[in-house]
Amino acid sequence: MSKIQDAIRRLRSDNDSADLAPTGEHQVIPIEPSAEPSAADARAREWLYGGREIQIDRMRLSAAGLLEPADSQKSVIGEYRPIRQAVIQGLTAKDAARPLGNLTAVSSAVAKDGRTFLSLNLAMNLAKDPKHSVVLVDGDSSNQRLSEVLGVKSEQGLTDWIAEPSMELDSVIMPTDIADLAILPIGGQGDQLVSLLFDRDVSDRLETVSALDRQRIFLFDSPAVLGGDSTTALLKHVGQIIFVICAGKTPRSAVRDALTRLGSNRPVKIVLNQVLAPSDPIA
Repeated sequence: MSKIQDAIRRLRSDNDSADLAPTGEHQVIPIEPSAEPSAADARAREWLYGGREIQIDRMRLSAAGLLEPADSQKSVIGEYRPIRQAVIQGLTAKDAARPLGNLTAVSSAVAKDGRTFLSLNLAMNLAKDPKHSVVLVDGDSSNQRLSEVLGVKSEQGLTDWIAEPSMELDSVIMPTDIADLAILPIGGQGDQLVSLLFDRDVSDRLETVSALDRQRIFLFDSPAVLGGDSTTALLKHVGQIIFVICAGKTPRSAVRDALTRLGSNRPVKIVLNQVLAPSDPIA
């Protein structure tokens, strides 16, 4: 039994956490190596973005605790493979209630459970798949750490596009020096994201963006579910959710409350983060 599987078993075994066992759309994703899918001939569509190109500073990101060191990258690729596969599977869901599968949010019950870390590393791993391109979106108005650490906090981005209906989204997306990976910053009105989402109906515009290329994945670094209205405002527009639980830290009661709030009208895929050993407690 792997460390992840053991943690999942212990998460379910306590009576207090019995209702955390995945049911319906709640799927637990074990972060452990699995077989690499065979390479496909098809390539991701090439998009021309209007923003300046960003150089991904791996040393800076590693120093900030957001990227694994270079000597750990091989094992990281294996660990993220099941999550990457789960996201990609969500793109091909035939259910008519899931038309936005390529709009994926990374969230958690509470703050500091590793959402930005997982978002960045998952985006870089998704970009390795030749059939898909990725736009990593800073959708966390309460934190904005992704925009800050990438040095794009002053750039136009998501909030500017929401505020201006005539703006083309691609004009504010920023390409990077990593093939098939681009960044959409929070934008100049980051503090107003919640009010903008409530004041403006962006559903049709997001559906249009989603339909332009189902193989282009928008990965939203999102706020914690129990952090306020910002999460509700954003998550109602996505097609699937990666839900991060920090082993030994995230309270069971918070996980229950958050999963209840998320509901079951879209796939919620659970990732156990920072599982170090079979003896690690689940808070």
